[in-house]
Amino acid sequence: MASSPKKPARKRPPSATAAGRLEILLEDIRAQNRATIEAVLSTRQALEAKMDAQRLELLNRIEALEAAVRINSQEIRKNSQEIRKNSQEIRKNSQEIRKNTEEIQKNSEEIRKNRQEIRKNSDDIRLILMKLDAKTDAAQLAQIEKRVEALERQAAIR
Repeated sequence: MASSPKKPARKRPPSATAAGRLEILLEDIRAQNRATIEAVLSTRQALEAKMDAQRLELLNRIEALEAAVRINSQEIRKNSQEIRKNSQEIRKNSQEIRKNTEEIQKNSEEIRKNRQEIRKNSDDIRLILMKLDAKTDAAQLAQIEKRVEALERQAAIR
């Protein structure tokens, strides 16, 4: 028998059998899983990068706030010391004001008394002036004596 050329066996597509179809389905699921894993990893990396950036931003803000709190705390302590000092000075000034008020009241009473004494002295001076006005002075007295002498001479002549 002569051999006849053998026809190459035709390969059947993988989808021709149930096992082949299952293999194709598994390969498709694997490809989808790889795509899902890549998407999840990509999302994770983006999310971690975003979280790292926010963490850094928040750390910077917290450091700035801590510095501000330290400065404010120092200023508050300084202000508290100044307030205590001012309170002491205010108490001292209040005592001095009370003392000055008492002295002013005493001086006011003395001024009232002096006014009364000045009025009395003014009245006394007016009275003395009135009496002095009523009295004749030495020059007037000398003139009167001359007249009297002249009258007496005239009277003696007659």
